[in-house]
Amino acid sequence: MSGYTDIAAFIEPASAEPYLRSRGWELVRQGELGNRWRLRDGGRVRNVAVPRSDLDTVDQTRMLAGVLEVLTEVEHRDANVIAREVANAAFDLLEFRLVAEQLSSGEIPLKAAPELTAGAFEAVQAAARAAVTPRPHFRQGALPSAVRSFIEDAVLAGTARGSVILRVRPPAIEQPSQVSFEGLEDADSFERRAMNRLLHGMLAAKTATHRDPTSVDLDALDEDVEHGLSANLCEALLKLAGTRTGINASVYVNVRWALTRPANEPVSRVSLDRRELAQLERVAEILKEIEPEPDVTVVGPVTATKREPGDATGTIHIHAELDGRVRTVRVELERSDYDVALQAHTNEQEISVTGTLERTGTTRELVGAKGLAIVD
Repeated sequence: MSGYTDIAAFIEPASAEPYLRSRGWELVRQGELGNRWRLRDGGRVRNVAVPRSDLDTVDQTRMLAGVLEVLTEVEHRDANVIAREVANAAFDLLEFRLVAEQLSSGEIPLKAAPELTAGAFEAVQAAARAAVTPRPHFRQGALPSAVRSFIEDAVLAGTARGSVILRVRPPAIEQPSQVSFEGLEDADSFERRAMNRLLHGMLAAKTATHRDPTSVDLDALDEDVEHGLSANLCEALLKLAGTRTGINASVYVNVRWALTRPANEPVSRVSLDRRELAQLERVAEILKEIEPEPDVTVVGPVTATKREPGDATGTIHIHAELDGRVRTVRVELERSDYDVALQAHTNEQEISVTGTLERTGTTRELVGAKGLAIVD
């Protein structure tokens, strides 16, 4: 049992129960010390007891060692492998699978390692930035705090034979905020939103590579950016494929959602073949050409307002006609201007405000707002 005890020390009770449920075990009784789970294994009925999280740590480890020993017998797998999967139950796991002749041994040529790992890092970072505010191209600058925390806590978990698999373990799924900007319940944490942005951004990249290269449909690109596509993501995928070092791999991405928080997501895997990847450089260049428009005056009614208590700034949404369409424009304002916008919102008046207009998917953002006034 001592060997199992050493391994079980890295397992949390909160992760053990979702793992058991995913393997067909049933909860049959809840007790003062723990919960009993049962599995019909052929002609036998196996039972394990998962400790309560408020028990003494030593007692928890002993009980979890018993769980691990039974799982090893039932699954006929190494205890270390099972323990790792149980410990990862609270995490979404992201796999970049790279398929190319030079990678068939499951090993990365040393000269290609910096490019491939940088591609994985930059793809995850681009997705996290798009989860905050989608943009055609993220320029140099300070990362939002949520993105910085996400990147710092993510882990590169390793590879495997047959092809190169780079496993990225994002931070554990945290409880989401209860209220979103529009006052609706927000069901997803930032970690989950970032993973979704990566999958949908890659799917948008795949779609963009099949469009007519001789024409640019900005409305279609707005939809792509809304889903997470950016020039940064395109360039990251090219690095991940090893285009500069001659690897030229096909890229397959798969996400295994955290067992502690299952997801009913329609997309959990996306692939880009070599032909599609060859078009990504063109897509990235088009996205980089979408520049912010300076000195744009936006006129329209205020449709939403938000300012946290004590904050020096607040955010408003304006419905304004731009390029022949009514769009939502997000504007961050200093307190004095925010109060004027709030008054206009209350009185159902329109406002005008000038700044640099940036495309953020299907919406717009006005940066450096100035000259705000209520329209008579």
